Amino acid sequence: MGKIKIKTRRGVTRITRKLVKTEHVNTIELDILKKNEIPGLFPPQQTLDIESKALTYQVEAFPTLAELLEQEMDSGLFCRLVLELVRTVQDCNSHGIRSSNLELDREAIFFDEKNQSFRFLFWPMVTLEEVQDFREEFRTLGLHFKPAGPDPECRRRYLSFFESRAKFNIAQLEKFVQELSEWWERRCAPLSRARYLVMTELSTGKRVEMSAFPFVVGRSQELCAFSWPGDASMSRRHFSLYQNHGCMFLSDLGSRNGTVLNESFLLSTDEESVTPEGMTRLSANPRIRHGDFIRAGKTTFQCQFI
Repeated sequence: MGKIKIKTRRGVTRITRKLVKTEHVNTIELDILKKNEIPGLFPPQQTLDIESKALTYQVEAFPTLAELLEQEMDSGLFCRLVLELVRTVQDCNSHGIRSSNLELDREAIFFDEKNQSFRFLFWPMVTLEEVQDFREEFRTLGLHFKPAGPDPECRRRYLSFFESRAKFNIAQLEKFVQELSEWWERRCAPLSRARYLVMTELSTGKRVEMSAFPFVVGRSQELCAFSWPGDASMSRRHFSLYQNHGCMFLSDLGSRNGTVLNESFLLSTDEESVTPEGMTRLSANPRIRHGDFIRAGKTTFQCQFI
């Protein structure tokens, strides 16, 4: 996309894009847009002015995506942003207009707080620049995304989509982010909404329903609700899970090697023990969410709220 100018005054934002010599207004695309069949786009008949060699949108001064990303952003809202953008791209393609003419500058993507939805701009023009690297655009969104709160797992999973695929497929991205959104919703849901609380040992798939709390894990069959005697580096009573005010928390029980959460955080009662590189030592018991991984010794467990 070419350079745009953005000015906000008295509650109105003006976004202007000058056309270069190789560009002109596409009346067919403009006519399609006027039918308002693409929900994610601003209605052009109300907001778009065409003056000589420039296109100008005038929109209400909604918060921009750039502002949301600067302030940290809820992971559920980020998933909604990506899904709405994916579906807007698909809507453009299905209506016969080039999705490469979408304006994806973070300063020109707006959040409608009243309707809790994102709105995008489309430049109805003919241009020689008809190819847009959507893979990089969507990946860049993830790189700028700063999750609100201490839980980075949604961002990590989102970026893994691009790292694990050499070719970009927007339909696959839609399915992936829809599943990510549903996973995040379960992850943040209070325990009262879960039917089962399950602990699974990953190497064997052995699982047990957590029916009573505190739920103690360690090597001892007599002292633990979930015992794993084959790991000599695990303490007899290594860690416990307990409930408080509708949430689940993790507590290290004075284990020899500490307890690791999501390979990022270390719980240890021994203040003199060395914290492994790349990990953060926690001074308080952390909240456990759906999908979290807990490592005791050499054994890793996963908690699921089903």
